[in-house]
Amino acid sequence: MYLFIYGTMRKGEGDSYYSNPAALVKERVWTNAVLVDTGKGFAALAPGNKWVTGELYFVEEQLNVIKGLIEH
Repeated sequence: MYLFIYGTMRKGEGDSYYSNPAALVKERVWTNAVLVDTGKGFAALAPGNKWVTGELYFVEEQLNVIKGLIEH
């Protein structure tokens, strides 16, 4: 599965260890969306007309770890 990573989970950021050792497919990609404040200390992507920059990864085993971070 491909996963768009943005914010603190990008390479070199504070939570990047959650996406390791996922296979980096492309280091700089964009998606058409907006960032929304969740009120939980992190932003979420929502449909929109802005460009959000991130990284594209191929994940398998890391998906459960990443889901745990999001649900935390």
